[in-house]
Amino acid sequence: MSLTTSPTNDLRFNVQGTLGAAGGLVGAEISAFDPGSDRLFVTSSSGLQVIDLSDPTAPSLIELIDFTTLGFATTDITSVAVKGGIVAVALPAANKANNGQVVLLNANDGSLIDSVEVGALPDMVTFTPDGTKILVANEAEFLADGTAGGAGSVSIITLGGGSPTVVTAGFAGFDGQEAALRAAGVRIFAGQSVSLDVEPEYIAISADGTQAMVTLQEANAVAILDIATATFTDIVPLGTKDFSALLADFSDRDGPSNGTLTNLTTGNPVAGLYMPDAIDSFESGGATFYVIANEGDDRDDFLNPDETIRLGNASYDLDDATFPDEAALKANADLGRLTVSNAPGLRGDTDNDGDIDQILAYGARSFSILDASGAIVFDSADIIERIVVSEFPALFNDTRSDNKGPEPEGIEIATIGGSTYAFVGLERSNITLAFDITDPDAVSYAGAARNAGDVSPEGLLFIAAEDSPTGTPLLVTSNEVSNTISVFSVTPTFRLQLLHFADGEAGLLAADTAPNLAALVDAFDDDFANTLILAGGDNYIPGPFFAAGTDPTVAATHSRGDNPGAADIEIHNRIGVQASTIGNHEFDFGTRVFSDIVNDAAFPYLSANLDFSADTDISARYLETVGVNGLEDAATLARRIVPSAVVNSGGEQIGLVGATTQIVETISSTGNVEVKGFAEGTETNDMVLLAAQLQPVIDELIAQGVNKIVVMAHLQQFIGRFESRRSHCLPGVAR
Repeated sequence: MSLTTSPTNDLRFNVQGTLGAAGGLVGAEISAFDPGSDRLFVTSSSGLQVIDLSDPTAPSLIELIDFTTLGFATTDITSVAVKGGIVAVALPAANKANNGQVVLLNANDGSLIDSVEVGALPDMVTFTPDGTKILVANEAEFLADGTAGGAGSVSIITLGGGSPTVVTAGFAGFDGQEAALRAAGVRIFAGQSVSLDVEPEYIAISADGTQAMVTLQEANAVAILDIATATFTDIVPLGTKDFSALLADFSDRDGPSNGTLTNLTTGNPVAGLYMPDAIDSFESGGATFYVIANEGDDRDDFLNPDETIRLGNASYDLDDATFPDEAALKANADLGRLTVSNAPGLRGDTDNDGDIDQILAYGARSFSILDASGAIVFDSADIIERIVVSEFPALFNDTRSDNKGPEPEGIEIATIGGSTYAFVGLERSNITLAFDITDPDAVSYAGAARNAGDVSPEGLLFIAAEDSPTGTPLLVTSNEVSNTISVFSVTPTFRLQLLHFADGEAGLLAADTAPNLAALVDAFDDDFANTLILAGGDNYIPGPFFAAGTDPTVAATHSRGDNPGAADIEIHNRIGVQASTIGNHEFDFGTRVFSDIVNDAAFPYLSANLDFSADTDISARYLETVGVNGLEDAATLARRIVPSAVVNSGGEQIGLVGATTQIVETISSTGNVEVKGFAEGTETNDMVLLAAQLQPVIDELIAQGVNKIVVMAHLQQFIGRFESRRSHCLPGVAR
């Protein structure tokens, strides 16, 4: 499926509950959940907030853990993760250039277990999948005076066997390679060594726990970490993204009177620096992939002068040959307001002649999928901005168009119903978008989660159904600016493929046509997780092939005895028919033969408007399923005739109700089987009567919780008339 702005609606998000300042919350950036205690842990500058999430519709604050009361010098925590009842908290030192700590708490009561010294400014913490190790990204961001805040690194903490141990992987091994890395596209600032310049931002770990990929946001790169040896094996530049053929709004003053205007344009000669923030991993086809949120970031908070500049600034001189329309580009309504890189050596002056040959903007306004080597195998191009504009125009923040746009920041991967999804939090559009990434070559937009009042989703947390207090998957968004957390239920949209064929009365052609039909059914069945295979009746017809069922050589292939028609029915069995309605040809040889046919079927026959009670040759095959015994599963009703049944598919119950042509007595040999509602000899096509007979059967299924019902009707030429009148004849049944 191609990536479009129209959602597939494969996922449905519903707000369950929210918690903010009124409930005592003093911050919300990163959250982690412990399924053993149903507690949610949320970071803040005042400490770790512990929230009771046993009822997601009413999250409540249990306590605020002040780390100074536990003997630490500060309580301004930056990250939290939970695994196996252990809460890991990243706690920077009061002087962020000094080594910080990872503090371990008991999830059940918040008591202190231990603490481990790590690197400078620990800013993201995560467990390996098996829970034996904790990795923390020591960001070591620049100080307020523009100098390095220490050496960026990742500390690996090993749990078990007494006190935890720690080893720290740094980037000193890349020192001296600055020129080569810059030439490859890694943003290493002038005069800086690699080890003091890179700032590890976020970590994702492979499913087997052997490799981690770390975003180096300011460097526009990712680093690959071998966990066993605590060694960075590579720094991979992410390069630039060509916006010239994409839609984007690069100005916050392109409207009337130099004001705002939602205005996606193309043909812009802009190269975006990916500069990812969050990262997460998933498996597809036996390979590991990583998903990054291409936010973009700068060091203006720490540098003087800033590393950024407006494209329209007079000192930002575009190369005349590359940009002959420089004057037009510098207009506010064009690119003049765009924030671009102006750091020495990193400003796009590729030939070092003092002017700009490549316009470098911050962020790619997208999410990307990388393979295990760090190569980009998919980028969402301009779809995020287009989705916001077309589907959520009120959320488009044009005041940020000049600087990173929607600002994808958070990434969370979830597996739901056999599919893999990436949740992408948009910091400036205040919404989380969901994409199906099961196949990186066929990504689709699945839906969106939004709670009015939430501003700037920062951290995203998925709680799988098996860990959820409700048994339903949950998504928790931590919203930094509004200081709120919101809990959404995440429900996969149930999709049922209905494979239906009628009049399987192939006769002598069956030897040629049955294999083709079986192949088609098999191929379609493989395409969908939930498939229902139904037959519409007239599954056989008098003729040589029907009689061949009695031939010993034929009987040997189907093991159904020597009944006439056994071969026809065995074809239906092997195709996988789960239920069939009753047509008129079922009665062509009388009710005794039909009874034998039913006995050969690995599925039930359905009809709610025929009365079998007076026919001794077949009445024993009939089983009443209306008003008795609850819901009867079709899988348990083989060799029976029933008015209704249910089929279980993908955890959902699908109701089946059968109907047979009301003129069957006049066109076939029904014996003492009667069409309900008619005096002898008065049978005719009466759709209102038929609907009245089917409605109680449908109503009973609905009353027992079945909300998906298939009416299986073999009505001869009157099926069109029934279809045209069904919407008002059968309330609650969609046409």
